[in-house]
Amino acid sequence: MDQMHYLLKGFISYIFFMTLLFGNVISKDLVEKKWIKISPLREFSISGVAPFYNNFIIVHDNKKANQARVSMLDQKNNLILLGWPELKLPFDLEAIHLIPGTKNEFLIMESRGYCYRISINSKTNIIEILNKFKLPKLTKKMNLEGLALHKYSNSKNDLIKIIYGDRGSNTRESTLFVGNYDFVKGIVTNIELFQFSVKEPVSHRRNISDLAIDKNNNLWCSATSDPSNDGPFETKLYIIGRLNNNGYFNMKKNLIVARSIDKQKIEAITFHKSRLLLMTDNEKKGSTVNSFNVMD
Repeated sequence: MDQMHYLLKGFISYIFFMTLLFGNVISKDLVEKKWIKISPLREFSISGVAPFYNNFIIVHDNKKANQARVSMLDQKNNLILLGWPELKLPFDLEAIHLIPGTKNEFLIMESRGYCYRISINSKTNIIEILNKFKLPKLTKKMNLEGLALHKYSNSKNDLIKIIYGDRGSNTRESTLFVGNYDFVKGIVTNIELFQFSVKEPVSHRRNISDLAIDKNNNLWCSATSDPSNDGPFETKLYIIGRLNNNGYFNMKKNLIVARSIDKQKIEAITFHKSRLLLMTDNEKKGSTVNSFNVMD
């Protein structure tokens, strides 16, 4: 009986080990297969995304004439290039956010801090520029990559909080700006500054590649490793703070990686239908898309 007992125990342990081994391989394989190619072209890599009815509006960080600036991504992951209404094109668009309380108005941000409030006609896809302004408190060394807007209320009015961030590096902390945004006048006031760095990715790091706020008012941040146009790329997701009901931002003291993603440089994140949508700027490798439930 003792011999049978040990044999049975050993067999169960072997099955358990093999299940763990192959279960992990299968799980990893399934995660890798979820990434869907949007475009193989560098011109259509993605630096920002925002929901637009059943589709998405995305921005591209191109700098040359006749290159794409703004596109619409439909439900079949087809890109539809949108025309810019002015001859002078935006330079290095890094972020876009739907203006809270609207269905078709967006704030688009360049890396230098110039912003465009636009509207997009849902029937014709025509862009109209409503106003322009430059974000305050910036220095020449800064390179902005992340943007988030959040609607909250005080005793008198509905207000919008704006959060934008300098990407930083391995040697330079990122600066996070939190202020009040009057989208009609195109002004940002009452700005608070928060400085931080993350520990991962370890090399070729950008502390901020985009920002997004979930339904619990947590501020998410993507941080990337970008060694060259050929990679290898890496992204870490963090929850770096939270907005309270009065719009006050509390920065977390200890920043812990919430999710790790290999082989992808995520520069565009947004919450949509309880999922966090991820889109990439993989340089010469083009762009991809994935999403996950934040409760996963």
